[in-house]
Amino acid sequence: MIRFLGFIIGWCLILIAFLQQWVWLAIGVTLLFSIRYQTHALLLIGLLLDGYFGAFYHVPVFSLLALSWFVLFESFRDRLNVSQE
Repeated sequence: MIRFLGFIIGWCLILIAFLQQWVWLAIGVTLLFSIRYQTHALLLIGLLLDGYFGAFYHVPVFSLLALSWFVLFESFRDRLNVSQE
């Protein structure tokens, strides 16, 4: 239960930090979130942020950034020796 609450709080904190343009806090929490939990949940944050900022007619920057972070971090997860339950 504690792990699930940490997941929800971290996810919401990342979303709020990006919406309030607290970039350094968002980067730090994203890194900690990626180490502790699976990064596929960050793909939804990228889609939500692109929708909020109206990236319908140009390049969806947050979605592409979330997708590239997902691919990069999941490929390096074994090298970082981060164990998941």
